[in-house]
Amino acid sequence: MKNIKKIAIFDFDGTLVRTQMPEDGKVIWKNTTGNDWPHVGWWSKKESLDTNVFNQEPILAVIEAYHNHNDCDETLMVMLTGRRTHLSVEVEQILSDNDLSFDKYLYNYGGATLQNKIEQIDKLIKEFSDVECITLFDDRFEHIPTFKDHFYGLMDSKVIELFDIYHVDEDGNVNQI
Repeated sequence: MKNIKKIAIFDFDGTLVRTQMPEDGKVIWKNTTGNDWPHVGWWSKKESLDTNVFNQEPILAVIEAYHNHNDCDETLMVMLTGRRTHLSVEVEQILSDNDLSFDKYLYNYGGATLQNKIEQIDKLIKEFSDVECITLFDDRFEHIPTFKDHFYGLMDSKVIELFDIYHVDEDGNVNQI
């Protein structure tokens, strides 16, 4: 792989794509299919990504940022989601339908989403040891302080030189933190 100096990380749900939240999604499912939602959970179910039922719209401000980062040969483009690996076909099809491709597609292999994302970021840094900068886009504001603390720790230990974190709010606005 190319000489990677920067890793640009994009979350999926609510960041790259405006997917349905469980409450609204179950109503849309009922109205579209005529059936009650067939599961207890939401995020681990492939039906929650059914493009015949749900309009999975890209978030335009994030797509613009994606294109800005994707133009650099020294940037590793990563999609990192809390969704489980068994949904990779559905997730990657939605991304492909929106002309979005990544160098790496990373899924939650088990456990809490935030901890899993931190572990996977650390693995990327070990794999691409010349990385100087990490840029992260995520919609879960409650996760931002942990990412920030972790990245400051990486800077303090001279693992990376800098980082940028962008929060994607519910209106699709991208705000640097």
